[in-house]
Amino acid sequence: MTARLIPGTDPVHLVTIIPRGGMAGGFTAYIPDEDVNYVTKKQMEDRLVILLGGRVSEALILGDISTGAQNDIERATKIARQMVTHYGMNEKLGPMTYGTDEEEVFLGRDFGRGRNYSEEVAATIDSEMRKIIDKAYNTAEDLIEKNIEKLHRIAQALLEKETLDAKEFEALFLGEELENVIEDNIEEQNENNNEDNIEE
Repeated sequence: MTARLIPGTDPVHLVTIIPRGGMAGGFTAYIPDEDVNYVTKKQMEDRLVILLGGRVSEALILGDISTGAQNDIERATKIARQMVTHYGMNEKLGPMTYGTDEEEVFLGRDFGRGRNYSEEVAATIDSEMRKIIDKAYNTAEDLIEKNIEKLHRIAQALLEKETLDAKEFEALFLGEELENVIEDNIEEQNENNNEDNIEE
């Protein structure tokens, strides 16, 4: 839902609570409006808010957290680290790259990026990453708290249907009756089938 609440983000294509491998409790699929060759800092910050929306929803609705948000948290952490160490998007550390792309193997472990900075800088990187994550979490929390009724409505529909397409999700978000959308989808499908039959 956070994706729908943030202007300029990719539109929601499908939402499902059907698990997709591992411990993922469902997922949300997006279809970009256009191909992009680069991503802005604001877009990356918005992506963090979206990724943390599931964890925030758990905490607000269930009063507890689970392993279901594991993949989203991993992706959010990776983005935050890239912003700080790779893309020069942190004011405190400045427009510099920290770490090298050379792979280092030591005692059978692949560290991915070599470290070419001090322990002090490493501590600053961790601190700045935490600030970025905390800001995104607080933004997601604020958005969801202000739209909690929409969240309940969408969650209830998912419990009943398990999967929502783009039209169904949008209708629920706007407070419309889901049955009307389902009927429209059936009519549209019938029309398409009739057109196919005529062509044959």
